[in-house]
Amino acid sequence: MTPRVVAIIQARLSSVRFPRKSLAMFKGEPLILHVVKRVRQVPLVDAVVAAVPTDDHALIRVLQDAHLDGIVRGSERDVLMRYWMAASLHQADVVLRVTGDCPLWSPRAGEGVISAFLQDSKHRQFWSNDTTKSGWPDGTDAEVFTFDLLRRARNARSTLTASDREHVTTWMRRTEDPNVGVYSRKQDEISRLKLSVDTITDLVRIERVPNVDL
Repeated sequence: MTPRVVAIIQARLSSVRFPRKSLAMFKGEPLILHVVKRVRQVPLVDAVVAAVPTDDHALIRVLQDAHLDGIVRGSERDVLMRYWMAASLHQADVVLRVTGDCPLWSPRAGEGVISAFLQDSKHRQFWSNDTTKSGWPDGTDAEVFTFDLLRRARNARSTLTASDREHVTTWMRRTEDPNVGVYSRKQDEISRLKLSVDTITDLVRIERVPNVDL
């Protein structure tokens, strides 16, 4: 039976460097909606869900208007718990993790990572397009892992740090290393681009980025 792939987009309004960046306008609409539209273009994804803090009401309203398959609300700091709840409620066999600050996120990267995961003869539980070494530019990050690995991370409370809970996959990477699959592309000038949004300066800069083949 084909595994059920659920894409979970994490977002919040309380970024220290750029408060409310998920709702900042980018090319005429809130930044988070660009992410949603791009994730929806991945043909291997069965459902698209958002995982957001309970009190981020303005963000929730925008996402509700986007008619996602689900919006899961939880602790602002314990993002891992939000992922666990979203994956459980939407019966995920496989999770695609996407962050909500990447309005130029690549559906091709997402599809490639999922395909590599599903076709992996070694049956590794964690794949990514690690943008520090894969040739994919920062801001196209995609991580794919099994529900079982997420469950193990969620249950490993005695060894999880606050950073593990906030950043979701750090425990998984430590546990699975060196058995982590990396989906790569040719290194070129695109590889050096920074397409994620951490500050308002980043947002202004990527507004000027010409269309790139991602």
